[in-house]
Amino acid sequence: MSYMDLGIPEEIFQRPAKIYEEQYDCEVVGRTYIIDECFTRIFESERKDFPADRPYRVSPYKMAGILCFWIRKLKPFSVPENEEANRFVNETIALYSALYLVLGCQKSEPKIDGTYIHDLIVALRYNSFSPHSTAYLFESLFR
Repeated sequence: MSYMDLGIPEEIFQRPAKIYEEQYDCEVVGRTYIIDECFTRIFESERKDFPADRPYRVSPYKMAGILCFWIRKLKPFSVPENEEANRFVNETIALYSALYLVLGCQKSEPKIDGTYIHDLIVALRYNSFSPHSTAYLFESLFR
């Protein structure tokens, strides 16, 4: 299973990882086998919630929520030898990747500021979120 099978752009993690590296002056390492597992889980979630015999597809919000959920849950990214930068790397990349995914399908941009992003990253780290609740969160940002 790959990102291509799900219609997710190849560079979905590249921009968020680069932003994180610049912000923390570090190098983000992605473990390919865990990233592949994330995409397998995303595909399974999509197939379960939206069977092939249904006439509709997954909304970008739902796909963003599922993507965000599995990245933060399986934690495929790390920052070797930098404990402080490593703390929020997966939540940050999960959030920004999901936002980029939705922005690719939207004409408007969300009305959010840095404080909201920070609070959301902390919430993703320390609170429970389901794929569905995360999808609703992304949908509310663009309405």
